Amino acid sequence: MSIVRNRLREYRLTGDSVEFLRNAREKLLAISPAENGSQSCRIDELYGFMPPLDMVRHTPATGNEEIRKTIRFYQLDGILTLQTRWDELTLGIWEIQSEYYCSYLKVFKERHKLLLAPQWNPEAYETMFQLAVLYLELLAAGFRSPLLRIPAIRNDLHRTLERIDDPLFRNCSLEIFIRLLDQELPAEEMPDQELFLQRARMQLADVLARRAGLAAKTGYRSIHARAAIRGAEEAWNRLFHPINRIWGHLANLPYYRRKIREYPSRSFAFDEIFHPDGRVSLSEVYPVEPDTVSDMAVKLRCDRYREVFPDCEAAAANRKIATELIRKLHGGRK
Repeated sequence: MSIVRNRLREYRLTGDSVEFLRNAREKLLAISPAENGSQSCRIDELYGFMPPLDMVRHTPATGNEEIRKTIRFYQLDGILTLQTRWDELTLGIWEIQSEYYCSYLKVFKERHKLLLAPQWNPEAYETMFQLAVLYLELLAAGFRSPLLRIPAIRNDLHRTLERIDDPLFRNCSLEIFIRLLDQELPAEEMPDQELFLQRARMQLADVLARRAGLAAKTGYRSIHARAAIRGAEEAWNRLFHPINRIWGHLANLPYYRRKIREYPSRSFAFDEIFHPDGRVSLSEVYPVEPDTVSDMAVKLRCDRYREVFPDCEAAAANRKIATELIRKLHGGRK
């Protein structure tokens, strides 16, 4: 057994983290290598809501000498690097025999790096591992949310985020929106919005406390976390209206899906095409067959996402919003 698998056997990434990384690797394998042999692409499927995610993958035959030496020494299949402006996040992931291990993490200008030699520190690695899992699960939640695939919803939340001047609070708001949208409403919350708001308020306090602790110096983290909980009332008041609308989106999702199923002959769609350099282009609105569902397809040199709408008017309105978001965020390119 390799030193990586032996030393890190309790820290192998699993669940949603692995599913997200495997999907990312699939995207990279679907495109042609860059000039230096490394594979890279930019994922901007949630344009207008989440900053784009840049990915690079090195193999034993690519990368600089230090990367190649690391891959050879630890008998890795590859190194995957993910970067996004959200919390200035950078993640380094080692691939070995279809398993994934975190080797590097930077967040809030704080850096963590895996050191297997000369001295292995499991306590330090545990901290990095838990943070890596948290962020990978958040990224996975954002990209799998069916509601965040709808341009009108992304645009609604984007307007809220635009009005927040503090970048730390803006990133915090982005996280709580993702967490709330990554779930179906429990049966008891469907008719009772107050129950949802109580749960959302507790989740917001938890997110604020954890983020305040991470952003503070090591010796002051518990103090900042407690202060954030005490100050959660102000944050709740600022986000109350968009969180109310999120409950409405979640409550309407079953109806939206049922309407598409019950009136398939009236369903329409348009495609979003995501290019490796981050460009997004749109197809025209078109009618779809009765059994057509919203789906993502990984194609050579690009991904194609098709969102199905219950009628032509909804499809056209969302395409118009998507066009405006692309114009605003990508300098007018369609």
